[in-house]
Amino acid sequence: MDTSGILRPEQLPFKVPPDLEYAINELLAAWERDEKLNLDCYLDEVQAAARSVSEENDAWVRRYYVQYGWRKND
Repeated sequence: MDTSGILRPEQLPFKVPPDLEYAINELLAAWERDEKLNLDCYLDEVQAAARSVSEENDAWVRRYYVQYGWRKND
């Protein structure tokens, strides 16, 4: 899958801790490989790592990555 239109951790409007940055990058890599078998694991990792930021930013990350909010920009 082409992920060029999806925000990278360094493009997010808040400071991203290393664990969340790693989880997002792993999820993006899985999408790029068209990973299907373990995709839920990568989504779960992003959701879990997002707990390390404020509640507002956690909700933003879940909406954008886990609930595929980035598709609304298409």
